[in-house]
Amino acid sequence: MNSIKKHLSKYIYVYLFALGFFILLLRGYYNLETPIIYAEDGDWISHMWQHGYLKTAFGVRGDYPVFWLATLLKISDILCNILFSGNISYLPYTIFFVSTFSYIFVAMLPYILLKDKLGKKACLLIYLLILLLPLGNTSNEILGRILQGHFFMWYVLFILLIYRYYNEKDLKKLLVTDCFIISCLLTNPVVSVEIAGYILFSFYKKIIKKNTFYNKKYQLIMFLTSGVLMLYLFIRMINYEAESVDVIITSNNTIEFFAKSLLYPFIFGIYDNLNDCLSVILLCIMSVYYYFAYKKMNKETKTIFILSIVSTLAITLIMYFTRSFLRGCLLGYKTANVPDRYFLLMNICSILTFSITLNTWNRSRLLKYFSILIILLVGVEYINNLEMIFPKENKCLAVSNVTFKERLKNSSYNTKNGNFVVEIDPSWKMEIPPYKMKTFMEDIYEN
Repeated sequence: MNSIKKHLSKYIYVYLFALGFFILLLRGYYNLETPIIYAEDGDWISHMWQHGYLKTAFGVRGDYPVFWLATLLKISDILCNILFSGNISYLPYTIFFVSTFSYIFVAMLPYILLKDKLGKKACLLIYLLILLLPLGNTSNEILGRILQGHFFMWYVLFILLIYRYYNEKDLKKLLVTDCFIISCLLTNPVVSVEIAGYILFSFYKKIIKKNTFYNKKYQLIMFLTSGVLMLYLFIRMINYEAESVDVIITSNNTIEFFAKSLLYPFIFGIYDNLNDCLSVILLCIMSVYYYFAYKKMNKETKTIFILSIVSTLAITLIMYFTRSFLRGCLLGYKTANVPDRYFLLMNICSILTFSITLNTWNRSRLLKYFSILIILLVGVEYINNLEMIFPKENKCLAVSNVTFKERLKNSSYNTKNGNFVVEIDPSWKMEIPPYKMKTFMEDIYEN
């Protein structure tokens, strides 16, 4: 038994990665059977071919940069060049695998960085629930796609900030962590709220609580740099004129919005049977459970737990007010009518918050048995609703069964700019330079 434990401990990351890949491969297999390039993935990579990586990462959107998304697309393009000699008809495959690997990394991140703080049990639960998170009928616009990666940034940054806070003595770790923090900011500017909160929290602990301020000069430079970047992004966003979109704005579905955001990963199997009254009862049960769990936590876990609750509620309220059209998309507890990508982040944050409560197992038998009961019930729910997690067919209306290769064959040549125009899903176009079409056309001609 000891030898098995040592083996698992030594190769745990390999096994977690392999399991994650197996799960996501089954969940997104349709995207390999019908390889397409979806929406901004195609638009941005074609922009990269024409204008270069840096202009795409920092200028393809008028309101904010898309650093990590452009970087992952660049990696996909490089892999396509290496593995398939630059034949871009295989690009959907490399995008799929790069996206899948990044999703696994997101699921593993708490185990990699915070297992000593949160406990291995909690981190493994986070890992499994993120990988198995039900994504409704629009899973095929999330799994295997890179463009949705900005929804992970808030959650990723929260993990990084917690890790940073407990490693402020180590300058090397600070430097590496801060590079990733800045990259998150340059991918989704909404994380400015988290960074600002972290800076205020740090000064509160150092000035009010008289805690030691480690690496003071470096930290002040980092905080100042972050502040300048946040100001730049704010100015850039308020000066950006977005296209007006007709949306239904209502406050009638407020309770359902919070239920969909905070409860869905745990009650998705019965979601269609809920109503506002039941949702309020379940939210109250969750709140009471969190209160008693908090009372039994040690001081360090209490801090992380409270910050996690604040983080989850903050992003939920931000989405509630900035994505008000989502309330119009909610049609009364129906799983098939919502763009699930908008609730992906809140669901993951809620999973994180719940999983932290496992740290009470050694301090309260009652809470231990109650949380085990919840986990067992959720496990039964996942087993009884496998078709919602591993769909057998594509139900996303925006994803068609016309492959990217077929679309390349039907491309047209634009004589004005000398590019090939390819229509992709959903109602997007790619302008592909001749040098990127060359290998594909040679392959078609030879066959």
